[in-house]
Amino acid sequence: MQRSPPADQAGPLRLRLMFTESENDMRTALAEKGSPEMQAYYDAFLANFEPTDLRGLLAALQERVVIQRAWAEMFETIDVLLMPTSLARPFENDLDFKDTSALAEISRIQAPLYTVNALGLPSAALPTHLEDGIPVGVQLIGPMHEDGFVLDVAGALEQQLGTLWQKLHL
Repeated sequence: MQRSPPADQAGPLRLRLMFTESENDMRTALAEKGSPEMQAYYDAFLANFEPTDLRGLLAALQERVVIQRAWAEMFETIDVLLMPTSLARPFENDLDFKDTSALAEISRIQAPLYTVNALGLPSAALPTHLEDGIPVGVQLIGPMHEDGFVLDVAGALEQQLGTLWQKLHL
């Protein structure tokens, strides 16, 4: 069984890149036009995910290319990777807005989603079951630029799971 390349670096890398870009592209507009609530929310994120300088940005971009290459090599031997969408059970809706002290933990448990975003890989989330009335699922991840293939696989799997669920009366 093929194992995926380590993914633990890609989630934090995505957040570092995102907040470096955000600081450069929208800090002024946010200060001028953002509500106090939005500014406080953004500042809470920055407290957990510090942007970097130009040297750090270039290093982060290089790190992303290295990780992308490792994933590309994996996809030379497999078609799709099945991964969780989250590392924990669903959390309360809007928890990140209600309690900004939870941002670091929410970001940690959402690492599988950030990984896919950081690497620019196509993915499709599929519900597998309901837990306390909330959908829980997995994501299918495919090679870069193979979005249509990932959607085709997700559609076929969703059809098969739907048939299975009907047979089990779920």
